[in-house]
Amino acid sequence: MDDFDITYYTQLVMKRLRLVVLLSVIAALVVAIALRFIPQTYRGRAVLIFPRTEQAASGLLSRLAGVSGMSDLGMGSGNGPGMYAEILRSRTISKQVCDDLQLSKAGIEPEKLQKDIHVVMSKDGGMEICCFASTDWAEKGKLDWLDERAGSQGTGKRTALLASEITNTYIKRLQDFNRRHSLSTGHRNKVFLEGEVAKTKSDLSEAEEKLRKFKETHPVVPPPETAVQQVEQVVTVRTKQIEAETELEETDRSIDEAKGIIDDQELIQTASTVVHENPIVTQLKAQLAESEVKRAALLEDRSDIHPDVVAASEEIAKIQERIRQEVEKVTASETLQINPVRQALVQDLAVMEIKKSGVQARIDALNGIMTRMERDIADVAKDQMQYVRLMRDVKALEIVYTSLLTELSLAKVAEAREPNGFTVLDWATPEKRHIKPRAKLTIAAGLLLGFIFGSLVAILLESKHPTKRRTV
Repeated sequence: MDDFDITYYTQLVMKRLRLVVLLSVIAALVVAIALRFIPQTYRGRAVLIFPRTEQAASGLLSRLAGVSGMSDLGMGSGNGPGMYAEILRSRTISKQVCDDLQLSKAGIEPEKLQKDIHVVMSKDGGMEICCFASTDWAEKGKLDWLDERAGSQGTGKRTALLASEITNTYIKRLQDFNRRHSLSTGHRNKVFLEGEVAKTKSDLSEAEEKLRKFKETHPVVPPPETAVQQVEQVVTVRTKQIEAETELEETDRSIDEAKGIIDDQELIQTASTVVHENPIVTQLKAQLAESEVKRAALLEDRSDIHPDVVAASEEIAKIQERIRQEVEKVTASETLQINPVRQALVQDLAVMEIKKSGVQARIDALNGIMTRMERDIADVAKDQMQYVRLMRDVKALEIVYTSLLTELSLAKVAEAREPNGFTVLDWATPEKRHIKPRAKLTIAAGLLLGFIFGSLVAILLESKHPTKRRTV
């Protein structure tokens, strides 16, 4: 046959039109019957919105650890939704959702949820979260909580409820992650300072009570003037000790939080070992420890605003900046992960661990100074010595308590100004219709395929056994 003649083949099909129609209808019926045995899929859809802010994710870590100039890890309108999307897609969050909803009873594994969750981000700072559930997941008897909430409703409505609950549980777990891992920095600062204020207040009350009881039981003769001056010096050093111990505690907490964030994002490998083995970093750590000891010695008989103390503090700040720059170089060259979030956290973690060693050196130096001072006033009478120590503790704690109250007030103001990490614009609600399979579209496709198949059969039969009926 030289050319394809559409008219010719149309005439062949028209001669066997009944056969073509019959095969088309049969194909559509087969598809319709098959659809009744295919599990239906329902969707849970929620919408989040994010504030426009340039806040850094590592801001809390840098502030708590007292390290300036740490890596900027954007959590604002540019990178914030992206980080939250990665958290939602993580295996850790999916496992928590499975545990919360007891989905393992229905044979649903975290990997299944992790694969099926769809997160779509918009340019204006919004995020759409979609989770899916199949009717074979929602059969009665598999999930007790679903049986209790759905009651006697049909399988479709039960599945729609399950899909919405999965979506909402993902959001609740994201909110929990946000609270636990300092994505809201102002609140974390305030909570920590509230704990420190309560602890210091308790210690101060205890010290004041000891001093009161001592005065009642011992008619103390006021110590000589030289002893009073020595006590004031001891109070200053003791105050520095408490501040250094608090800073060390903050640094330890920040290190734990940084490691926790890395673990929850399934980015477990760190480059801290490589950093600590770097010779330049090792040398800078030694310089930092030496400078901390020097500053502590100066504080023995000088105030914070003394030029020598200010110069020592500036020297420490310069060393910390050099350490930060060197850590950035090391992590950029040695870290195998390409995720910038992980790299920034690794840099913060390494710098905080180095700072911890410097703070510890300062505490050791202050402990030595305190021991020497107490030895210098050892010639004071025993009762007077006890009085001196009790007065020292009370005055030192009063200074620290006043300082913490000031910091707590500032933290409350910062929390009030800080926008929330995200806002739930629309929680997921059970949808009325399933999204898969699409019955009308699938049946139409079956009808079309049946028509094509019937046409081919008609042409084949007509070519081999032509009918006698003439076509017009």
